[in-house]
Amino acid sequence: IQVKVVIACGGSGGHIFPAVALAEELRLKDASVETLFIGSNKALDKRIFEKEGFRYSLLSANKLPYKLSLSMLAFFTKLFFDILKSVFILARFRPEVVLGFGGYVTAPVIFASYLLRIPRIIHEQNVVPGRANAALFKLADRIAISFEETNKYLGPYAYKSAFTGNPIRATLLKNDRAGNMKKFGLDTNKF
Repeated sequence: IQVKVVIACGGSGGHIFPAVALAEELRLKDASVETLFIGSNKALDKRIFEKEGFRYSLLSANKLPYKLSLSMLAFFTKLFFDILKSVFILARFRPEVVLGFGGYVTAPVIFASYLLRIPRIIHEQNVVPGRANAALFKLADRIAISFEETNKYLGPYAYKSAFTGNPIRATLLKNDRAGNMKKFGLDTNKF
């Protein structure tokens, strides 16, 4: 049985690279796992997915305004159409699980997977959750956290958390940590 996984991430390397690291690890564990990335239409997202050799689909690079204004109307209109597009992508790909790594694109994809009753996992890379992830905790089946301290920011959803750490690309792990710490004059005893 082939396992299919959708990973939603985009807008910054901080969301994309941990997601790529997870997809690489899934490939190593089982070469038959099929991964589909859903990112934003920013050039960065497309460039990374293509460089890493992953199949992908793109949504808009919509950004939630910080203040109440007319731009909210444009935001919610784009969000509606991105949810519809996500429903079609998920219905066609038929994944067993959807993973959201943050950024705007996580919202329409997680919402669409909720509507389609596909299991959902949110991964939070930061101690303090980002806006997109925090808004989606209620819809998540599980919340993977990189730092144990993040639990205090999950409120009523802390029971869903699992401390997983932050996925790191294998190419970075091959480097000499002690040598690099010395090279940059960093104390190896500090976090």
